[in-house]
Amino acid sequence: MGLRFSFLFLALLLGSCSFSEQSPDIGSTQVEKLPVADARGVNTALLNRNVEELMKEAMAIEGQIDAMISRLNQIQNVIQGYNQEAMTANDKPQVILPVPEREVVTKQPQRQKVAQNKPVSNATSQILSKDGVNTVRIGAHSDKTRIVFDIKGSTKHSVNFDQEAGVLTITMPDTPWSTTRSRTYRLSQIDGYEAKSSNNGTIIAIAVKNTSDIKTFSLSNPNRLVIDLKK
Repeated sequence: MGLRFSFLFLALLLGSCSFSEQSPDIGSTQVEKLPVADARGVNTALLNRNVEELMKEAMAIEGQIDAMISRLNQIQNVIQGYNQEAMTANDKPQVILPVPEREVVTKQPQRQKVAQNKPVSNATSQILSKDGVNTVRIGAHSDKTRIVFDIKGSTKHSVNFDQEAGVLTITMPDTPWSTTRSRTYRLSQIDGYEAKSSNNGTIIAIAVKNTSDIKTFSLSNPNRLVIDLKK
């Protein structure tokens, strides 16, 4: 009897309570309103919300795909530009530089230098055909520069050296001049010479430098006048 009364009292108490779809306030915390399913058990509101979220994610992914496609198009355009430049470069004619002339490789001064370094103390092998000075030979050595006059005739001479002015004067009173009358050099002790006729002989002026002393002597068979410019 007492147990049955307890169940009856609990039923009456539950029946007097009313439930609302809105979540009651519990302190300051708000409880989210849950979608309610229909009679078939299908929660339409929840499905619509899930569909909206999926559409938002799909739109975000679509935007990323569009950006990737745009980037790929840019890369393809750059590659195509490089290919066109390469094809244009291959179509251009090759530029062939001119080959330097052989004269530039074998300069004449080098041949002269080799001839100058030959010993000048040996007798000349040529036959002196004219009277007087026929040839002027110059040889550069480590301690001096030697000048040799090949002469057909007298080797009589006198020497005057003006060291301050850098002029060496050679007077040959009985010997005419029968070769080039003036010549320039690019040597360490000689810049050049000039010969002038004087009565039956010749006066030779030689421009010298870096010369401290002059020595001259004559040789025969054939006749030669040797001049050493000491350093």
